[in-house]
Amino acid sequence: MARKEYTVEQKGVGTPDYSPIKPPGQITPGPIYTLSDMGELAARLGSIVTFDRRGNIIWMDDFESGLSQWRQVGDRDAEWNGNQAKNGGFCCKLITPAVAGGSCGIERYIGFPALSPMGFEFSYSDDDTAGVPRSLWILVVLDSGSYRYTTGIFYDVMNGKLRYTSGNGSLQDIPGGAYYMSTFFPGEFDTLKFVADFTTAKYKRLLINSQTFDVSALSFQKVALESAPRMSIDIELRTNEAVAAVCYIDDAIVTLNEP
Repeated sequence: MARKEYTVEQKGVGTPDYSPIKPPGQITPGPIYTLSDMGELAARLGSIVTFDRRGNIIWMDDFESGLSQWRQVGDRDAEWNGNQAKNGGFCCKLITPAVAGGSCGIERYIGFPALSPMGFEFSYSDDDTAGVPRSLWILVVLDSGSYRYTTGIFYDVMNGKLRYTSGNGSLQDIPGGAYYMSTFFPGEFDTLKFVADFTTAKYKRLLINSQTFDVSALSFQKVALESAPRMSIDIELRTNEAVAAVCYIDDAIVTLNEP
């Protein structure tokens, strides 16, 4: 009996992402759309990776299992919160002490496989402390064994100003980085993602909701340092006055090999 040969199209592979084309001979009963994108499949099954699907995920946390993956930093411990969450039933609640310069944050240590363009994403929601001068920031420190890289995005909430960690380690304004949080109520989350290229020590892009900021010409800090390879991610809230500030954090994601 002769062996039956199949074409690529007949095997059902090789169709473009989001293509409605079905393999020859396949009959779909009723109003069912053919799904050939695996990222879309994961999203429909409940993945938190829905904002920007570029890059390869090396770690993520939806806070459904508490805060045990994080180390507490700042002047006050963060809280595991079951009342306000972007997805699922839980998130992280940051509450600063009512002291000017007071802070509350969480820090996570992560191993990394190789230097590459890496993405750092998290979602955040404000509280009814909208009038409190405060800042929210994400700081990443990566030790490669020979160098220390320091990169981060800082958001001055009251002034709608975005800043970045520059090549000399200081905070600088992002050109055209005016942004005002669109939500001021618990449970309404915005999402921020920035990509830093650790092969060039330069930023690649910054996304906040539907807005994209061009940061490709900006450099972050790289200094010679011999140490064990490691990476830490710090998400922190600070208040600028003697009034407590509150913020909710959910869906933290780290990727590598960002295009």
